[in-house]
Amino acid sequence: MNFNFIVSQELKLNAGYISDNKLEYIFIMKNKSFGYNRYYTESPYSVKKIKKKKSNYGCNTKGYIIEQSGSGTYIIKNDSIILSFVTPKSYIDSVKIENMKTEKFENLCNLKFIPHYNHPKSGMPSIYITDKEGRNVANDFENNFTANIERNRFPLSLSINGEYNFKIENGQNLEIKLYVNCFKTHKIETNEIKIYPIKLFKIIKEN
Repeated sequence: MNFNFIVSQELKLNAGYISDNKLEYIFIMKNKSFGYNRYYTESPYSVKKIKKKKSNYGCNTKGYIIEQSGSGTYIIKNDSIILSFVTPKSYIDSVKIENMKTEKFENLCNLKFIPHYNHPKSGMPSIYITDKEGRNVANDFENNFTANIERNRFPLSLSINGEYNFKIENGQNLEIKLYVNCFKTHKIETNEIKIYPIKLFKIIKEN
């Protein structure tokens, strides 16, 4: 993992930046938005990775505690980056629905849900999908992200974790992409602002 100082005020999209003490991490997203993690005493970026021989007695995996996490929008002003946090209603940023070219059944349509996590290293939240009556449609507890739904139930109103609601109008075989913002799972209070001299952060080339 390599670190390079920020040499301009233009931040790269979909790139991570780490503070001098390697405990505060900023991930830059589109539309001047960001994700933020503050680690407790050490982070994946503060500990040097040592190559180890493969062991039959464990995976040699180390965990790190995220003390604070959040998301919002940022501006750069007077050589500083200003982070304005917003409390999210859901960690789902958006849903994209596309027709799926698979075998069609007379009375059923197949729904395939595909989560896309913007930063899996920050943790991948559990997902469960229910209809408007609260009946289970799909969830990741059983690794079951497909559902066969009777056509007479459409249009179908669905809810992700009881927070993000959307409707499917037509009973077709569909691929439904769920865009998950991993930084929205550990909430920072609305309107909190953090200001840092931009020179204290370095861009990370992550593996």
